[in-house]
Amino acid sequence: MMTRFQVFAASAFLGFCLSGCGVSPAGSPNGVEVGGKALLPNGNPLSGGTLVLRGEGNPYGATSQIQPDGKFSLVNSAGEKKVVPGKYRVYVTFHEPAHAAHRTAIGKRYQSSEDGESDVLIEISEAKSDLIIRFKK
Repeated sequence: MMTRFQVFAASAFLGFCLSGCGVSPAGSPNGVEVGGKALLPNGNPLSGGTLVLRGEGNPYGATSQIQPDGKFSLVNSAGEKKVVPGKYRVYVTFHEPAHAAHRTAIGKRYQSSEDGESDVLIEISEAKSDLIIRFKK
């Protein structure tokens, strides 16, 4: 027969493990906060769209709405401001007709993670608030 303390300890351990043991709700390991600015080929801010990072050699990713001044703050699939350290290919999706000029300002290879193969590859190793992502034509 288990004592009340043993039952409590076993329950606490099980609860800790079921909560992820250091893993986010989306099933990815803890990450770092990453933000910065997305730029057009001419150096002006990319003022809209969604930034999409797809893991290169890892199953993780992150996204962010791009603000009118080009700033972004990445979130994982659980909506947490955490990005798993690693290498990522960068893409942009545009949903607004007002972003038509941006579609032509950056190469098509950046606009779809299904059709294109972005040559923008970034490596995230630590928290960063000033990451600059500059797209080419």
